[in-house]
Amino acid sequence: MHRYIPIILASFFLFLLPVSVSSKVSIGAKEVDEIIKRLDNELSRSNTYVDRRRNAIDSLRQIVSSGDIDLETRLEGILRLGDSYSVLNTDSALTFYFKGFRLAEANGLDSISARFRLRNATYLPLLAFITQAQGVFDSISPATLPPGLMDEYYDAARQMYFYIASYYVNYSDIHDIYMKKSQEAQAKLLTFLEEDTPKYLLNQGEYFFYHQEYGKAQAVLLRLLDMVPVEDNLYARACHFLADIAKVRGEHNAYLYYLA
Repeated sequence: MHRYIPIILASFFLFLLPVSVSSKVSIGAKEVDEIIKRLDNELSRSNTYVDRRRNAIDSLRQIVSSGDIDLETRLEGILRLGDSYSVLNTDSALTFYFKGFRLAEANGLDSISARFRLRNATYLPLLAFITQAQGVFDSISPATLPPGLMDEYYDAARQMYFYIASYYVNYSDIHDIYMKKSQEAQAKLLTFLEEDTPKYLLNQGEYFFYHQEYGKAQAVLLRLLDMVPVEDNLYARACHFLADIAKVRGEHNAYLYYLA
């Protein structure tokens, strides 16, 4: 599982340490120095961010454990708990997703049950449960899902296949098969997202990136930076891709700038 440590840590710190960057295309040494100083300041407060995250999780756990909430609220809380743990502890996240699945299934709530199964399929590969993840995903027929869950279905497929591809990073033939599946799922996902929304732009930019259309990817992702607050996880993910674009182009200053 060591191969997943960079993925998990990257997600964790991108979420916890929001640092605003400019959407300008031309970046020099001065801009890099400024953003690194701001990052150092945020890093010095990292314990505060972690404590805030843990306190939010503890509060949510108390709500879910309460006997004074209805089933729908409890299930939504369990889903949010799983999502909260997904960037901290995959084992804990999956524990809550399985718990939510069993509760929804026992009460005949098929659509909610499907949401939990999609989460399980997404994150099981991070623990090297490749076959199990594909089995869970294949058990969900898109024909049985309501229209409102189709974006979650293809988003789960995109992420699951990406994680599986990462598992086979040293086996290019297998890696490429799953990366293709991930990109195909993302293309379908885009048809279910509202155009020009932040989530649409991030997925469009990522799609362009993996098809080596770096100019289009950069333009889309820079638009996204102007639309969402720095605290938004989409902001950090867009910066990650902008850093990768700069790296491909050999733009050292821009790479450091967006990576920070």
